[in-house]
Amino acid sequence: MSNLQIEELYKKRYNFQDFYEIATTLINQNKLFSNGSNQSVQKEKIECQNGDVRVDLPISFGSEKATYRLAILGLEPRDSNSKYNINRSGKFVFGTPFGIEYWTEKNKYYRCFESLFQRQDCYLYFTDVVKEYEVKDSKGAADINARKTFWTKAALEDNIAFLKSEFDIIKPTHILALGIDTHAFLKLHFGDKLVQVIHPNARQNQESKLNAWEIAKKQLNDIF
Repeated sequence: MSNLQIEELYKKRYNFQDFYEIATTLINQNKLFSNGSNQSVQKEKIECQNGDVRVDLPISFGSEKATYRLAILGLEPRDSNSKYNINRSGKFVFGTPFGIEYWTEKNKYYRCFESLFQRQDCYLYFTDVVKEYEVKDSKGAADINARKTFWTKAALEDNIAFLKSEFDIIKPTHILALGIDTHAFLKLHFGDKLVQVIHPNARQNQESKLNAWEIAKKQLNDIF
């Protein structure tokens, strides 16, 4: 579920302690990703508070030597539900991208990426463009702030350098940008391997009547 070099890169920035031990156990408890392990873990309830910073630490699946190494990026973390919070270190609260451990067969993200999980020639690496989400008094205020500051945070030299360090480790054959803003930013700095994919949570297409995740799934399959 994690890459040791990536863990070292992120630990220089965040003290996330036993995050990956907990996250891996939680993901393996999910029948969609089960590896036959009977190990279980009790996760403490963690509520984000005003002034906290929410961070999604990257999660990966498949062999790092796979033919297709897909880096899949969303905009930034969110504070949508406390159940997604895995552990805390000071003001930093950590979770997985897109709440992977809670995916079900009906989850839009899982439906979008299901066929890629079934391929033996794919390595999937999930992360975000902007790494930190500022928690405010209300989720609405925090979301507005995140959208307002996305481009400023994304364009920071430190953020661009950090993304480059991730890609230098992963060596992706394709960088999948979920959504318009994600693609617009990545195109400026990492355009040579970039693939634009509609965000799985976007609205249904009114002409085709296809759900966004169905369109995204086709876009992903076209890679091959």
